[in-house]
Amino acid sequence: MSSFDKFLTKVFGSSNQRYLKTVQPTVAEINELEPALTHDVTGLLERLVDPAGPWRHDRPELSGCDRRNAASHLRALLLGPGVVIPVSAGRPALGRFQRIVFVELDGPRERTVRLTVLGTEEAS
Repeated sequence: MSSFDKFLTKVFGSSNQRYLKTVQPTVAEINELEPALTHDVTGLLERLVDPAGPWRHDRPELSGCDRRNAASHLRALLLGPGVVIPVSAGRPALGRFQRIVFVELDGPRERTVRLTVLGTEEAS
């Protein structure tokens, strides 16, 4: 179990589900954390959302933002801001190769992660 999984178990005990949300444009996903797949996902996002635009958000005179990070926000929209993590016996119930993966699309920057517990403790 990863240190993050241990943290979830310690904080939230045996609740049935946990909702994990990040503040965009960082996202949380459940997927395999394998280098070739990571490379493929990165390539897919780059093909789907060209950082060169043209994106109106990248024009300060139109958006009020001078960070020119529209591609990051658009990629985050494709991935979604959070995941529901099933929990069984107080531990994340993930597949053999699945991991909770944080995807930073506009950084590195300090981020906030919000955890919400849904459900009740499992019956014994």
